[in-house]
Amino acid sequence: MLKKSLCLLIATLIAGASSYAAQERVIRIQNHVRVGYDDNVYSREDADGSIFISDIVNLTGTLNFSSRTDALLYWQPEFHYRPNADEAEFVSYQNFYAKLSHAVNERLFLTVSDRVRYQPRSGQAEQPTVTSSRDQEYLENNIMGALEYTLSALDSINVGAGYVIRVWDDDTYGKVRGNNYDQITANGSWIRELRPDTTQG
Repeated sequence: MLKKSLCLLIATLIAGASSYAAQERVIRIQNHVRVGYDDNVYSREDADGSIFISDIVNLTGTLNFSSRTDALLYWQPEFHYRPNADEAEFVSYQNFYAKLSHAVNERLFLTVSDRVRYQPRSGQAEQPTVTSSRDQEYLENNIMGALEYTLSALDSINVGAGYVIRVWDDDTYGKVRGNNYDQITANGSWIRELRPDTTQG
């Protein structure tokens, strides 16, 4: 739990320092509330239905450091409540995302992003005998970097790599079915504009 708290603290400090260093800041706040009915909450043959209420808050900040460097930050907590489930179920998610874009020169562009997701949830563990509690929580961190190079007015190439890690609060539960995991990813693409100067209606 200490590691997760430190990760969130570091992410918050980086975001705060970046916002003060920016020359221009734009902040947007959105709130989405949805009410509906789910006729099979747990996707089982003996279907249990429940109304649900979800509330998603999105706080987005756009920071311009210079004509060549900008950043996008957002924090998005989600809250879901099913009052008619077997046990009144309340689920919350915390999402934090940061992306830094920098034009190295006229042809080369660098992008670095980090997404942090945190979820506490009651009754998460399916087998309480495996772990000390059915109430589990996890932290997921996804760091990615990419380089885009413009070859010509019509062609560009993009290469990137990333690292994803998910850690559950209970280490015993995390080792079951690979719930704890880490992955290294890599990708590349070549982009060519086939019909330049064409307006799509």
